Amino acid sequence: MNANAKTKNEMGGIKIPNFYGSPLRENGLTVGENTDKVKKDKKGKYVLRREESVAGEKGDTLRIKNPKLIEDGYLKEGDYKTKKLSNKNFEIKEKNE
Repeated sequence: MNANAKTKNEMGGIKIPNFYGSPLRENGLTVGENTDKVKKDKKGKYVLRREESVAGEKGDTLRIKNPKLIEDGYLKEGDYKTKKLSNKNFEIKEKNE
């Protein structure tokens, strides 16, 4: 059965599968404008997601490996490919052109 197919639930209504199990959530796109100011800890530089989106929840940590993606203390505008590292922890892989 297709995971995105609508099915009938026990009450006879339409049941739409939960999007949070989708592969888009594991390796999705993050919008740079949807992040807070760049912070730094012992693991390196990171930003927090400001709002819930298709790619993740508010407060998710997005690790920045490439310093060229930072401008004036913020993640540059644009869409970024991310890879899920653990629960609420993602790595920014590259800018999506």
